[in-house]
Amino acid sequence: MMKCCCSFYFMLLASLFLMTACGQGGGTGAVSPQTTSPSLAVPITCPTPIAVSRLDAKRLLQQATFGWSEVQLSEVMVNGFSCWINHQLNYPSAYDSATDRHKTHLERTVEISKMYAPTLFPDALQNYVQNLSAAPYNNAGAGDVKNFQMAAWWQNALDGHDQLRQRVAYALSQLEVVSDGESPLGRRGEALAYYYDILARNAFGNYRALLLEMARSPAMGVFLSHQGNKKTNLISNIRPDENFAREIMQLFTIGLYMLNPDGSRQLDGAGNPIPSYTQTDIEENAKIMTGWDLVGNSRYGRAGNTGGNYITAMEFTAAEHEFGAKTVLGQVINDDGLGGDLTGVVDLLFNHPNTAPFVSRHLIVRLVTSNPGAAYVQRVSAVFNDNGAGVRGDLKAVVRAVLMDSEARGNSYLTNPAFGKADEPLLAFTRFLKTFRVRTLDGWPSMNATVMTGVYWYTSPQSDFGQGPLRSDTVFNFYDSEFIPSDAYFIANRLLAPELQIQTVVPLANYNNRILEIIGSFEKNLILEGNLSVAAYAAKRRNNQKKFLIDFDDELRAFEMALDGDSNGDFANMALTTLDASGNTARQHAIGVLLTHLNERMFGGVMPLSYYVSLTAYLDTISVNRNTTSKKWARLIVKDAVQLLVSSSEYKILK
Repeated sequence: MMKCCCSFYFMLLASLFLMTACGQGGGTGAVSPQTTSPSLAVPITCPTPIAVSRLDAKRLLQQATFGWSEVQLSEVMVNGFSCWINHQLNYPSAYDSATDRHKTHLERTVEISKMYAPTLFPDALQNYVQNLSAAPYNNAGAGDVKNFQMAAWWQNALDGHDQLRQRVAYALSQLEVVSDGESPLGRRGEALAYYYDILARNAFGNYRALLLEMARSPAMGVFLSHQGNKKTNLISNIRPDENFAREIMQLFTIGLYMLNPDGSRQLDGAGNPIPSYTQTDIEENAKIMTGWDLVGNSRYGRAGNTGGNYITAMEFTAAEHEFGAKTVLGQVINDDGLGGDLTGVVDLLFNHPNTAPFVSRHLIVRLVTSNPGAAYVQRVSAVFNDNGAGVRGDLKAVVRAVLMDSEARGNSYLTNPAFGKADEPLLAFTRFLKTFRVRTLDGWPSMNATVMTGVYWYTSPQSDFGQGPLRSDTVFNFYDSEFIPSDAYFIANRLLAPELQIQTVVPLANYNNRILEIIGSFEKNLILEGNLSVAAYAAKRRNNQKKFLIDFDDELRAFEMALDGDSNGDFANMALTTLDASGNTARQHAIGVLLTHLNERMFGGVMPLSYYVSLTAYLDTISVNRNTTSKKWARLIVKDAVQLLVSSSEYKILK
């Protein structure tokens, strides 16, 4: 019988993630400049390409994408950091190009809805909204719309050419948080899609514009309860809700304490941090946040499963607004009678000296490193304050500064134990999918018996990974940004590792189980071994099951070329015991070549030697019975190698 992977060994290797964070340098390879890219609809134009190493290219793509193909890695290696970043920052998207083949999150949500249940969801967006607001639809399928929104997110994250925009949008979604957990957003998934489009559209825009759109969005209005916020009525004991008024200061702009330009806290004469706002500021700001409601609502303040428009900015209702001047942070915000005081307080917070280091540090931490140096934060903060042309809040310039900073690109930081970050489980998963050529599993039937094509299906990643886009339990994101693990080294050095807060034993096991599920259910060669076509396999998948397709084609090809010297698929020399000049069997030699291939593909060439030693010994002991084909034997070796490496510390620690 085949010897299965030892679960204890597997979990031990996975658990190293919690204990180590090592990095190594890599060499540069000789690459020829090129100015076109076969993987992009818009070619890279780079007048002066500056070639970089595979390791350096991998590091940038870890920070700036959801994963990459070998061709995309080559694009960075050939053209260099600055050229690739500028290309991404100026790449046409669904938000500024009518010809972009990718859709906005809302547009794709509508398309998937129509495909899934064509009788419930007509094509026209206007009709779609009307149906979402109607009781018959709501009784029949409203709960599915957040699944369609999730499917739209997977598609843009995994297939979008505008990877940097999508990656920054995801980082912003962890700053200006909304979630399906707040009723009725779980049944108004179109609100989530509309909100994510606000983040993606403004990811390379201006932070002031993002704040204004966010403040007026139905999803944020519902999530932080300023949708339907009422003015003071002492007779009825009504006072304005303070939720959004507090969080727009605490979480979205200035934070709890006064900051220096490098993000450090300002201290008073007694050495205590200085609060950035008071309870009075919250109360005054709450008055500003009155009078905003859903367009088309049946009555002011209603937030139900039916009625109201969740894909249009909220409208101002003068009868419910608290008029008069308000004083916030020592500044009088005048009221124009049309809701202009909301713009006034957004301008106040946007221009506050805290906002630049607060937002800059968030983007650095989400994209590059959990413990940025003070000088790094200050350099990016300076760009937030002035992009070089006198513009404040230019996120395109800020993102470029984050990714091009010497601390993000310098190889000297690879060996700095304080530099880098634990990867988010969701992002480690998307990198795994992209590494093994993920694509949609086409031909599965929806609940309404329609055939689904071009749709990734994984409706609740938060149940497995402790996180999912717009699926946080609270407004404070999936984890505490100031979290320090209960570990002597982290505590003694005051090192933050926010992502580790959700990576305890159960989530780690869930992550490993999901990797096993994808490898064991959706790898193309495995499906074909079962004498089913991919289409026939897809047709048997139930509606509630995950649906992706990956393949180990390149890995099997590399293995067989080393094993047999050909790629005809027979893996003829699997059982040979003859030793070569190095004292290896053909299978042992092929295992070494496979691990070298995976090292280059997954680790940029710096996989620890200990991994080679342990995996080579283990993979060579995988045995099979006489009914197992040589190709299946080879696939089992590839499967176990991938499974163990994707769960390893070196894969999950970003340097």
